[in-house]
Amino acid sequence: MGYGNEISSDVCRSCADLWRGDVSKVWAIRHTPVWVFHGGKDNVVPLKASQDMVNALKPINPDVKFTIFPEDGHDSWTSAYNTDSLYTWLLGIKKFKYAKVPVDQELLDTYQGSYYNDLANDTLKITVTTGIVTMIRKKGVTELKPYANDKFFVNENDPVDAVFSGKKRKMQLLINADRQYVYKRIGD
Repeated sequence: MGYGNEISSDVCRSCADLWRGDVSKVWAIRHTPVWVFHGGKDNVVPLKASQDMVNALKPINPDVKFTIFPEDGHDSWTSAYNTDSLYTWLLGIKKFKYAKVPVDQELLDTYQGSYYNDLANDTLKITVTTGIVTMIRKKGVTELKPYANDKFFVNENDPVDAVFSGKKRKMQLLINADRQYVYKRIGD
C-alpha cells in the first residue's frame, strides 16, 4: 500500500473510499497529515463512513482534521478547495521523519524478551544493552531506534516502526511494515 511513504499529506475527499471502509488499514497513514472533508447531505458515501475512518485514525494520528459541510452533498471538495485555511495548512506541512530520542534505560530493559506471532509462526527476540535495543529474527539482526518511549524505527526514511505496549507478561510488540504484525511476549 505505502501511502505513508508516497505522500506528505492527504486532503481526503472520500476517506471512507481509501480502503473501502476497512478501518483496520488506517495505520498506514499514521504519520501522514490528513484533513477529511465530508458533505452533510452526501447521499453517495455515508457520513458515518468518514467518521469511522477519522475515529480509527485519531488514536494513532491525533492531528487528523475533520470538517463537515452541512449543506454539501457528495461534492464537498468544492467547498474544501474554497477554504483559505486549507492552503495555509498545506503549506505548513512537512513530511514526517523519524528522529531518535533518548529513553530511560530502565524502561528499555522492560522490553527485553522473546515475542511470538502465531499467524506467521514467527519468534523474535529483543535484547537491550546500554541505550541500544536489538531485534533478532531468522531474517537477521536489526537495531530499533526510539522516537518515543515505546515507539521505535529502523531507518529514518522507511515507514517501518515497532510499538511496545502492555506490561511484563502482557507485553506485546506491534510491527508496522507492509502490514501490521502483532507479537506477544512469551516465556521469560
